[in-house]
Amino acid sequence: MVPIYEKREVVRVRTATTADGEAIRAIRNHAVATSTALWTDTPQSPADAAAWLAVHPPFASSPH
Repeated sequence: MVPIYEKREVVRVRTATTADGEAIRAIRNHAVATSTALWTDTPQSPADAAAWLAVHPPFASSPH
């Protein structure tokens, strides 16, 4: 068995786009529901997520 830290997989990191908004919200809301990593216990609505992403760069306005 190869330990996970020895796997040589390629990871691409890119700037988030508006198309990523729902996935970002889902990740955040999962953390809200299952951990103490965030400062809140209130899930984020789609409108709140869009408003937050609009004012927190870097955030591209359209997919690449």
